Amino acid sequence: MSNAQEAVKTRHKETSLIFPVLALVVLFLWGSSQTLPVVIAINLLALIGILSSAFSVVRHADVLAHRLGEPYGSLILSLSVVILEVSLISALMATGDAAPTLMRDTLYSIIMIVTGGLVGFSLLLGGRKFATQYMNLFGIKQYLIALFPLAIIVLVFPMALPAANFSTGQALLVALISAAMYGVFLLIQTKTHQSLFVYEHEDDSDEDDPHHGKPSAHSSVWHAIWLIIHLIAVIAVTKMNASPLETLLDSMNALSPLLASWWLC
Repeated sequence: MSNAQEAVKTRHKETSLIFPVLALVVLFLWGSSQTLPVVIAINLLALIGILSSAFSVVRHADVLAHRLGEPYGSLILSLSVVILEVSLISALMATGDAAPTLMRDTLYSIIMIVTGGLVGFSLLLGGRKFATQYMNLFGIKQYLIALFPLAIIVLVFPMALPAANFSTGQALLVALISAAMYGVFLLIQTKTHQSLFVYEHEDDSDEDDPHHGKPSAHSSVWHAIWLIIHLIAVIAVTKMNASPLETLLDSMNALSPLLASWWLC
């Protein structure tokens, strides 16, 4: 199969960008509205726009991952998801009276969901489809060796401090340590011990799969550009929707006593 044919089959019409663009227009025109039905509609449209671009981010990252192979493919997917998560959390924390523990609680939830829920669900689906599964235990060990110390330092260690939290200086030190540890992990993953992250039972049959074609170099640039565009779209919608979301949450908190009274009656 020619490179041109391979490039074509990995491309899709970017109609999903319509939803975040529409959400941005609506937020710009009516984002300051305090009317509850309008606020609900705006938040629903923003949610659709965010999910639409988020799925497109994952799709383009997946194509690039097939192009680059391991370990760079996993790195692109991971960084794309991390950028989405950080942008969503940061937008919420930067608006209104966000709880200072939002980031910590969110990180804890992500670790629990990924290491427990997603891994278990993936094993279940993989066992159902392939019966026998092969796993790269060497790569898994490296991920866990990096994950556990970071999780303990960031989530557990503050509870042992007198104020149950980091001071500004301690927080900066922990941030530097965490960045250094992740930098060392990336160095191990991409340079010094790259072979540990390569799946030895890699299935090469993806080359004949129309859903997993390896794009050409030109098509890779195309996917990279659209990946960045959709990331920017998610961040923009999230940032502009922070105020309407806060208004919606405040309205729900104000309505909860009324709903409880109605339920008791």
